[in-house]
Amino acid sequence: MAAADTRRRWNARAALTSAPEAQPAAAPTSETVTPEQQLARDILNELVRARAKFPGKNVTFAALVEEVGELATATIEESAERVRKEAVQVAVMAIRMFLDGDHCFDSWRAEKGLDHLDPAKRALSGGRDG
Repeated sequence: MAAADTRRRWNARAALTSAPEAQPAAAPTSETVTPEQQLARDILNELVRARAKFPGKNVTFAALVEEVGELATATIEESAERVRKEAVQVAVMAIRMFLDGDHCFDSWRAEKGLDHLDPAKRALSGGRDG
């Protein structure tokens, strides 16, 4: 009910002005999926798929950099849909960097006195998160 009241108030305000930019986007209903919600769902689905396909230790940072390069190429040479797909891949690899870490940096980080990137190793060593 609150969403319907909010929509009525916005519609009343919109009727008072003719400027299109003054009119807000329709409030999402339980049936409506916003572009942001769909993007978040796509990222989560791809994250689950990627972790199942490539479990365990990975060169996560290198894969992230590769995906950023593919996003750059898509941005200047390919369709908007391809740019979106590459952006999802970049988001997934950035999330995996946080969730899974990258074992390639373990010794280097240890030499610097930094905590593990791998959350499981960080928890075992009493490391901080952040």
